[in-house]
Amino acid sequence: MEGKRLPSERVGASGRGWLAARGNAAPFVAVRREPDVAILAFVVLTLPLELSKQLFPFQVIEISRLAMVVGFVILAARLLRGRLAPVPRQFIVAIGLLVTVSGWSLVMTRWPNGIRIEAAMATYAFFALFVAQAVRDLRGLKIVTTALVVSGVMVACVLLMQSLFDFYLWFEGGQGVLGRRNGTFADPNITSRFLTLALIAALALIAATRGLPRRTLVALMAAVALFGVGQALTQSRAGWLVVVVPMALWLALVRPWPRTLVPMAVFLFGFAGTLLFNPTALLRASSTITDVGGLIDRSINPDDSSSPDRPGQAAYGDVGPPVALDPVLNRLPLDSVRRYLARAGAAMFLDHPLVGVGLGGYQPQILGPYRAYVPADRGPSPVSLPHAELIRIAAETGLVGLLALVILAVAIGRATWSALRGPPPVSIAATALGLGILAIFVASQFEGRLYDEPYLWLLIGLVATLPRIAARARTAGDAGSTQS
Repeated sequence: MEGKRLPSERVGASGRGWLAARGNAAPFVAVRREPDVAILAFVVLTLPLELSKQLFPFQVIEISRLAMVVGFVILAARLLRGRLAPVPRQFIVAIGLLVTVSGWSLVMTRWPNGIRIEAAMATYAFFALFVAQAVRDLRGLKIVTTALVVSGVMVACVLLMQSLFDFYLWFEGGQGVLGRRNGTFADPNITSRFLTLALIAALALIAATRGLPRRTLVALMAAVALFGVGQALTQSRAGWLVVVVPMALWLALVRPWPRTLVPMAVFLFGFAGTLLFNPTALLRASSTITDVGGLIDRSINPDDSSSPDRPGQAAYGDVGPPVALDPVLNRLPLDSVRRYLARAGAAMFLDHPLVGVGLGGYQPQILGPYRAYVPADRGPSPVSLPHAELIRIAAETGLVGLLALVILAVAIGRATWSALRGPPPVSIAATALGLGILAIFVASQFEGRLYDEPYLWLLIGLVATLPRIAARARTAGDAGSTQS
């Protein structure tokens, strides 16, 4: 007679292993019967190929976006047949409100930059809905997670080859000064953000899978090491700081410890080893530690370096009229560029607190009416993109836009919190998805790209499936308990 199984073992084959479900030959076995899952996996695999836009006459076209269109057709067909799976109402309301608020702002102000933002939000909102329909159970979640890890390995290998043979796939002039590598993305900071998400996916596979074959475990550990190598080669100081957040929270939240500590050590080994063999990256890491220490010290003691005539302001090289939020900004560890961008955005918000200056209006406003906040030594073409997405949302859409963001965050938090109480594979998936969204949000406060980040909407779509996946896992667990 079979012994009584632990709760984490009573979730069926798909729950026993995301990657090594014995009885299922491989993660992609069911793809032939589920074309929507196949399309989603293809989208995830090709999302890093931003350079593919160079293959098309219009720069908005990429291979992954063409695959999304196919997914939208499948979604429309399921809608016409009345076969849509239920999506939590809180997500429909939150996403619908977000798109409506930004769309209304665009119509009222008609800033050219707003068209791009609204188009991205609307497109990716449909993508999130497609994800929520395509992923029905732990097996589907396993396929998407595996595809993300595989795409991360691909990008990390490209980064390694770029470093070894000193070449760039595109935008070479912009990155060659410091020897920073961008892989298949345009911006090495975005590359670093992506590798953080790939790392979280690999950690989730390792932690959630019981009975993982040795070869699969070795492959995942090698992937984690490659992600460490890739992170170092991007030389993204903001990205390095961002990855610390999910890693620290993962250590605090996920058990058992061996499955948590060993992959972390492997990642750090790959990262530190690369720094030792790359003098430029090592110097940049050293400067990061020094600069962060100085910024933190200044944020803790903002008045120590203030001038008598303008307390808490002139010491930072600020120009332009004082901003009521300066005491708050003085506490944030901002460099000189991000500081003047934040002060200008805060001024826009305070001047237009309810609805902001309009979607896409930050850049033309800082180069126009709010130019006084830009130091004169920045020249005729200063950095004019907000970088911090929270500042951009507040400046462009005001309190209404911030409220829409909060409602979306509450929807994500409720679904994640509920899934955390599910069986171990589901709870680990919820932890990974929550930390992935948190990493994107934190990174967007350094380098922008929140609502137009496709991975954000991918993760939102997966979070929306968690209640359904948790219910199926509990049903499978109850069935397994009855059989035993």
